[in-house]
Amino acid sequence: MTAVRRFLPLLLALGGVAAGVAFIGYGYAFHTATVLVEGEAPAAEPPPPDAQPPAPPEEPPPPSWMAAPQPPRPVEPPPPPPPPAKQPVELGEWDLVRDATVGGIKRTADGQLQRTYSGGPAKACPT
Repeated sequence: MTAVRRFLPLLLALGGVAAGVAFIGYGYAFHTATVLVEGEAPAAEPPPPDAQPPAPPEEPPPPSWMAAPQPPRPVEPPPPPPPPAKQPVELGEWDLVRDATVGGIKRTADGQLQRTYSGGPAKACPT
């Protein structure tokens, strides 16, 4: 009876370590979470083959030689490209831990996880 009492704390400690290793292994092997990842914007659908092309815009008639000269129209810059679409992706525990330690995951206002970069990890991160 005294031998069991002497080894009981050791057995409990080893059992706790074994349970911890089992839980970590389970998390890395089976746990996944949905993360929003920036991806390419969906391609625009091509027009149907029977659709007619749009008519060219009508040009205003040229000004009369008696009319005052018209100021040149300001050149407008092209509109910015649309932001990349965010696609949901299932990531395993290993990728989630790596991204969280690098600082590449944040939680959005609606509670979803979102990557803060695309491609490789952030270059400014010291880790």
